[in-house]
Amino acid sequence: GNRLRIVVKLIDTSNGQQIWAEDFDGEAGDVFEIQDRTANAILIALSIHIDSAQAKLADISGTDNVLAHDLFLKGRYHFNQRNLRQAVALFEQATEADPDYGEAWAFLALSKSLGHGQDDPEGAQAAIEHAVALAPDLPYSLIAKGWLAKRSFDYTEADRVLRLAVDSDPRNGLALHLLGNVQFSFGRYEEAREFALRASDTDPSAAVYRNL
Repeated sequence: GNRLRIVVKLIDTSNGQQIWAEDFDGEAGDVFEIQDRTANAILIALSIHIDSAQAKLADISGTDNVLAHDLFLKGRYHFNQRNLRQAVALFEQATEADPDYGEAWAFLALSKSLGHGQDDPEGAQAAIEHAVALAPDLPYSLIAKGWLAKRSFDYTEADRVLRLAVDSDPRNGLALHLLGNVQFSFGRYEEAREFALRASDTDPSAAVYRNL
């Protein structure tokens, strides 16, 4: 029905031993509250210390609109597959469902500017203006802003903004990948290779990260 259950297990991968497990239950309409409880419990279980900047980032709530969130997740799937036409349609629906959804605007900008048969520079610029206005410190807002600068051949600005994105989220494969692309445009081939390797390390299954 409308009930959700999330089962979380912490496993020691060196020996397969289960260290910790917990179930989280709730109503589908409370998905974000369940998400917060789950994330906090995992952080405690892992004994991870996060500083105030990371805590602020963790507290960013993309949306409290369940429909918008669902559309966004579907858009992310197609974005990761580089089915950008489908991604654009879903991110547009997500931003229609919640016009204040900064992360959806950022991914809409990226989907309209990465190519792969889907290129809308004016639409991408409008989307990133929304994203930056709503969530200027969100890594994906910075990523989209940096990539649009690169597409406008402003490599210096692209390099600056994408480095900010990597500083705020060092394990963000897309930020690392696009920053490597910018280094390649500068002719900094060894640095480009290093960023490509770091990007691939975040998600070895993402073949696109191995191509600059």
